[in-house]
Amino acid sequence: MESIIQKVTVSFIVVVCLVTIGSSCSTSQLDFDLTTSGDKAVSKTDNFKYKEWTQISEGVEFKQMQADAALGSELFSIVKFSPANNNLQIAVDTDNPLTVSEWRSKLGATVVINASFFDEEFNLTTQTIVEGKVNGPLLSGKTAKASTTDGKRWIIAATQDMAIKDYEYSIQSYPMLISNAVALVDDSSDDIAQRSVVAMDEDGLMYLIIAETGMVTLQDVDDLILEDLDIPVTTALNLDGGTSTGISILGADIVYENSSAVVPSVLYLP
Repeated sequence: MESIIQKVTVSFIVVVCLVTIGSSCSTSQLDFDLTTSGDKAVSKTDNFKYKEWTQISEGVEFKQMQADAALGSELFSIVKFSPANNNLQIAVDTDNPLTVSEWRSKLGATVVINASFFDEEFNLTTQTIVEGKVNGPLLSGKTAKASTTDGKRWIIAATQDMAIKDYEYSIQSYPMLISNAVALVDDSSDDIAQRSVVAMDEDGLMYLIIAETGMVTLQDVDDLILEDLDIPVTTALNLDGGTSTGISILGADIVYENSSAVVPSVLYLP
C-alpha cells in the first residue's frame, strides 16, 4: 500500500505547549516530529500475525490488535511483562542516534521502543535518567514520569507528585494519558499520528504500546486503550511519537520490526 505518512517538524514554544498538550514549558522550546496521516482512512484488515499473546522470552509476551478510530482502523502492537522479572531499562546516545532496529542490535536486546522527546540536534528535551545519570532538562508543568529506583518496580505519576529519589531509570514525558483507569486527554489536539506509550496495570505489569498506522489522536489513544484493547491498564504515559515511533522484537519464537527514524533514546528489555 502506498505510504500516506508525511513527516512534519513542529517547534513548540510555551503558548503552543499550553494550548495543544497542556504542558507548561517554562522558557524552554521543544522541537519534535509529528507524523500525520492526512485525512485518508485506512481499511480494517486481518493481515497481521500476532493475534494472540505470543511469548518473546520468559515472562514477556507480544500481541497485536486493531481498533476503530474516527479516521480509520488503528493497529496496536503491545508488549506485556513483569518488571520484577524482566528489567526494563533506558539507553541514551545523543551523539549517535539509531533506529530502534539498530538500537536492538547494539544492545543485544529482545524488545526496544523509542523513548524521550528530542530536538533537531538529537538533544533530549525532557529529563531522562540512565543508571543514575541525568540527561536533558526537567520540565515544569503538566508532565509525568515513569521511574524506578531498583529496576524491579516502576511508578508512573505526574512529575510534581514524584518524590526526589535516587532513580536508577526515569523518563519524563507528556501528556499523562490515563490515571487510576480514567482517561485524562479531552480534545487536546486533532493531530493524528503514530503513538508510543508506556503503561501499567494495578498488579504492576507493564505494557509497551505503539499505534503503528498513525490514525489516532491522543484522545483516541487513551480511549482505545481503556475500552478496546482488552488490557487492564490503569496508568499510561505518552512518549515521543510520529516518525520516532518504532518497535523491534527478537525472541525465540518471534521476530517483529516496525522501525523508526533515528532516535537518541529507547526503552528496552535485555
